[in-house]
Amino acid sequence: MSEPDTFAGEVLQPGGYKILKLLGLENSLEGCEASKLRGFQIHDLVNKIKNNLCFRLDENEDIEDGRSFRHGRFVMGLRKIAMAESNVKFIEGTVINLVEDDGCIIGVQYKDKKSENVKELYAPLTVVADGLFSNIRKHLISQKPNVTSHFAGVTMKTPQELLLTKMNTIISDSSVFSIYTISYSESRVLINIAGEVPRNLNDYLMQSVYPVMPDHHKESFCEAVQNNNFKLLPANYLPAATLNKSGVILLGDAYNIRHPLTGGGMSIILSDIAIWRNLLQNIPCLDNYEAILQAKKKFYWLRKMNCTFVMNISAELTYQMFSATDSTTVFVRKACFEYCNFGEKYSQKSAQMYGMLTPKPSSLICFLGGVLIHAMRLALKSEPWYRKHHAVCTIGTILCKMLSFLIPLAYSEMCQ
Repeated sequence: MSEPDTFAGEVLQPGGYKILKLLGLENSLEGCEASKLRGFQIHDLVNKIKNNLCFRLDENEDIEDGRSFRHGRFVMGLRKIAMAESNVKFIEGTVINLVEDDGCIIGVQYKDKKSENVKELYAPLTVVADGLFSNIRKHLISQKPNVTSHFAGVTMKTPQELLLTKMNTIISDSSVFSIYTISYSESRVLINIAGEVPRNLNDYLMQSVYPVMPDHHKESFCEAVQNNNFKLLPANYLPAATLNKSGVILLGDAYNIRHPLTGGGMSIILSDIAIWRNLLQNIPCLDNYEAILQAKKKFYWLRKMNCTFVMNISAELTYQMFSATDSTTVFVRKACFEYCNFGEKYSQKSAQMYGMLTPKPSSLICFLGGVLIHAMRLALKSEPWYRKHHAVCTIGTILCKMLSFLIPLAYSEMCQ
């Protein structure tokens, strides 16, 4: 079985890494050349301000770090563990369709890789997890992914002394991109491309990204672009929806997608798997469709409270804030950076939220409330006394702008 060749799902936040260990799958990272991820460094070149966000210390005074790696190597590690189980049968093929009987999914129809014959497999419960470009999703839910932007993944050769232990994000007038380590000799540059994809992507990368790339990475980045060592993927948003059809559950990017800028996708799928593991342990017979339906209802609520409300909203909100060019959003972004720079207590609030260490909705609400209060204070301080009425108008604009972002996101996450 070939190694997947994609750059999606290359980061495990500390919360996701903890769940990986809880599931007993930590050995899947052996041989991946996985690197420790200890926080975020964010440079806003527009506002000339930066944040250095570190994950918190555990009870042993060690940093609760995550991991970054090549996606394909991690998947091969997971497959190796699964294939070593005595009750797992490995079949390689391409699923064509679901098999349905009287409104219930009873298996799949697939094309066998070896014989190229179309065959059918039957099971009391089918798990659909065919990723970003799912062919099966449309048969189960009506929602379609909304393409918010595109992103390019550049593979950059990196000397060991320049490998990063934090995800570095750079915001400029021309581009937004992140750099993180994926092996002992390589880094990934994840570049957001707003609007239509340029016809000549090489020229775009050299004109928009290269000038603001850190000097010590410029030569490697230039070489990677010249060698066409990059791929392109859409950045989608797909809020999770209820799935009441019997005999099937939907997981991963086939089910729920958020912007990749914050690197939360792999951690969320592991959280979902951990929730389902606990729920299914209480259901001895998987053809008990009523029990599975009740478990689905619990799952929808638990995943929102456990992490997806925070991770999905923060990912979309971060993308909108970082990529915006209008003066109001740029002003709020500056306030957000200043708020995080008030001290370690404030910077850790942000790091822990993005790292899925405090994934409860209250953590996001408190953080956003603090940022908005500081933004309003900043607006009042920036005007002399005789122009305070102008500051009040600015505050009104800030509130309207942020609510126009937050209300649709909160509704889609809580009410689907």
